[in-house]
Amino acid sequence: MRIPQKVGNNFTTIFIAIISTLRLFISSIAGTIAATVYYATTLNPSMMTALITFAVVVLTSGFGFALNDYIDLDKDKINHTYRALPSGKLSRRQVLLLIPILVIVSIYFSFLLNSLALFIDIIVIALLSVYSFVNNKYGIWANAITALTSSFTIIFGMSVGNFSLPLLFSAMGAFFLIFAREIILDIRDFVADKAWGKTSVPIRFGIVKAVDISMSLLGVSSLIFVVSATTWGTASFILFVGVILNGLLWVGFLYYRFHLSISAMERFLILTRIAFLCLLPALLL
Repeated sequence: MRIPQKVGNNFTTIFIAIISTLRLFISSIAGTIAATVYYATTLNPSMMTALITFAVVVLTSGFGFALNDYIDLDKDKINHTYRALPSGKLSRRQVLLLIPILVIVSIYFSFLLNSLALFIDIIVIALLSVYSFVNNKYGIWANAITALTSSFTIIFGMSVGNFSLPLLFSAMGAFFLIFAREIILDIRDFVADKAWGKTSVPIRFGIVKAVDISMSLLGVSSLIFVVSATTWGTASFILFVGVILNGLLWVGFLYYRFHLSISAMERFLILTRIAFLCLLPALLL
């Protein structure tokens, strides 16, 4: 039976809008890192377990993005009009239906892994829920929650595999890295956040001071990543985490610090994403 063209187009539009709402690229990076951590800390890894680990992180991350978009609709109409909800590609009802589905499937998959993974997944879901309600008013707390949930990506991978002190250091380094990155992102939303009555580091201390605070956090992150690289002890980990990751971060931050423009911020964001991806070859090689 042939599907009418209009129905097919509507389905495609909704599907693409859902993928966009889940930030599938970013969520997949987080899921891949968690699955890779599992592989790196397990003597006899299972592909099925790795896939489930990946799925849990993608679903939980997607839940966080979807819930935040649902709550932030009015604000996104000001500074993120291209997103699925403010652009009208998805309705609030559709997103409200999507949110519990993501939670239920994520919790079910984490239950299939083990009790510790289930516990961590529930904690992350709770933190992401809190984030969506504090983000519009308490930006600094929201930054801390984002950094914490990001670091839990590595911890979740260890919960499925085995504990590793160097990777725990990496999770701590990721916390300070993401915290620093979120402060820079708040600069991009400075005008909308100020109009909304939100407190953030740039609003409270000014843009230049916010960048300096962010770079101080990066310094802590770099130091922790160096400790992680040397304690893991493999040549690939030292190269990709101790050298390349730190190098990319500092190039990105210093470039933005001395330019303070939209184009500089875009380059900064690309470099920080590439830097975080250095965890993959560091663990696999």
